[in-house]
Amino acid sequence: AAAAAAAASAASAPRFVLPAPESLRALLPRALAAARRFVLLALAAFALAGALGGAVAVFPARAEVSAAQKEKEAKAKRFDRIARVGTYSMIAVGVVLAYRKNRQEDEEEAVRVREESERLEKMKKEFMDVEGAGGEDGVDEEDMMEALRKRMKEAGGEGGEGEA
Repeated sequence: AAAAAAAASAASAPRFVLPAPESLRALLPRALAAARRFVLLALAAFALAGALGGAVAVFPARAEVSAAQKEKEAKAKRFDRIARVGTYSMIAVGVVLAYRKNRQEDEEEAVRVREESERLEKMKKEFMDVEGAGGEDGVDEEDMMEALRKRMKEAGGEGGEGEA
């Protein structure tokens, strides 16, 4: 009895039946055509929106814009354009100033290095060209010490008076 009641309720309930594969194959070209039309319409709407410079109006009644609103939008676009040009100009000026400052510092550094190397060369020559220098390598230690004492006395120092 229970099985008969279950069979009766199953027969009266709507059943979901999967369509046969052959009928799906028949529906596929129509579904693809509908999808293609949808994609083409969407692309056309986006292209139109890009050409108009904004979003496509969903409600045509709201698409009507007053002249005051149009003028306000035009002023806003001009201001945006001026602000953009100003920003790019400030960036360009900053880049140029940074480049010039860097180049100036490089030139100053090159001059400083050149002067320092000339000073060192001069000191080297003074050290090597001590008066009365003798010996195989052109420098005698005693003459060098004598020249050092002489320079220290000239500078006002008291150097090396009592030699051991």
